[in-house]
Amino acid sequence: MIETICALATPPARAALALIRISGPSARFVIEAMSGQRMSHRHPLLSILKRPDGAIVDEAVATFFQGPNSYTGEDLVEITCHGNPIIVEEIIREIVSRETVRPAEAGEFTRRALANGKLALDQVEALDLVLNGTSRRTIEFGLKAKMEGLAGSVADVSERLLDLLTQVESQLDFSDEEVGTRDSKALAARARALSEELARWAGAFSAYKHLFQSWTVCLAGPANVGKSTLFNKITQTSKAIVYETPGTTRDPIEHVVDWNGFPILFIDTAGVRVSDDPVENLGVERAMLAIKRADIVLWIDDRGNPPPPVVKEVLAKKRWLPVRSKADLNIAGDLGDCLAVSAHSGAGLERLHRAVLPEEAPLDGIPHRPLFSERQYQLISLAADDLKKAADLMDGGEYLDLCGEHIRSAASRAQELTGPLPTDRILKEIFARFCIGK
Repeated sequence: MIETICALATPPARAALALIRISGPSARFVIEAMSGQRMSHRHPLLSILKRPDGAIVDEAVATFFQGPNSYTGEDLVEITCHGNPIIVEEIIREIVSRETVRPAEAGEFTRRALANGKLALDQVEALDLVLNGTSRRTIEFGLKAKMEGLAGSVADVSERLLDLLTQVESQLDFSDEEVGTRDSKALAARARALSEELARWAGAFSAYKHLFQSWTVCLAGPANVGKSTLFNKITQTSKAIVYETPGTTRDPIEHVVDWNGFPILFIDTAGVRVSDDPVENLGVERAMLAIKRADIVLWIDDRGNPPPPVVKEVLAKKRWLPVRSKADLNIAGDLGDCLAVSAHSGAGLERLHRAVLPEEAPLDGIPHRPLFSERQYQLISLAADDLKKAADLMDGGEYLDLCGEHIRSAASRAQELTGPLPTDRILKEIFARFCIGK
């Protein structure tokens, strides 16, 4: 039996209004019992909500959406009540006091929408960008992805894969002499071309994933060179403790800043140096992990000194920029190719701003609508590999039955972009960041 669920859909804080959702077979009956009114589809009613003993709980507006014409595909009620947390808590308590209603889990309303075919899996992932995006560009990307979806691209790729599979399977009943090398080569060329197309589609993911994943910038360098002061200046916070004693920063400190519409995650780290203090050494280890994790590293030194060999070895595999801090103090040293900045005067910060931004990636060269999750990227990458294996086999005109299996696998992976429902583990990962009332 399908349970009826209830949750607050707005933040749990004092406000003018709050929104409570009820979804499931009992939703309509619960609100009718509390209001004493007959509800009709999409017709908001000003309702006096009461407890069973007749005591008034609140004056609210209740709207009933009859399934399947609702967000979840089930009977759904939305209650707009006064935003006093005491009122909200009492309304929810009265609703879930019925034996047929229970509190909703995180993302359960959207999970039901997915199960009932109201949203495709890629649209749910796009909704995550809308709800949790940390920049305007991320939100715009998510809204467009949700409205347009990947269904058209999936249908196109699936149709071509099915046609290729049909051509391969139609030749399984014939001998090599009847099929001919020419036909095998032609099928291999088609498979290889589609494999390369899918590889380009997947490969483009890393070029623009900064639109929906924070672009990480790590501030690293020796102790006491002004990293924390610069971090506070860039992020417009006072998160990092600034003190003249070296080794003040131990744990990495993070803050997301919206720069030019991009969510930029800045990380301040412990000064990299040899120390007798085991706690400080642990901070240095964590600094090295942050350097490895970052998309770009700012190596900061107030004298323009290069990073030590152990750091330079890591930086050789990354994008990094030498930065000379405290430029206003004219400290002796070799400026070289360093970007000179001053957290106190602001000198060089605009240039630093431009230097750390991710490069714009043109979307018009992508063969299909952009992918926007690691899950989608992995699926299309694997599908491209499947087709490459099929093409390699077909080049020799052998193992057409195995080629068919590789093509089927590619088709299955492509269709997983939008559905059917994946494993519970994957669903939990997708809904982990959704709030209770979504």
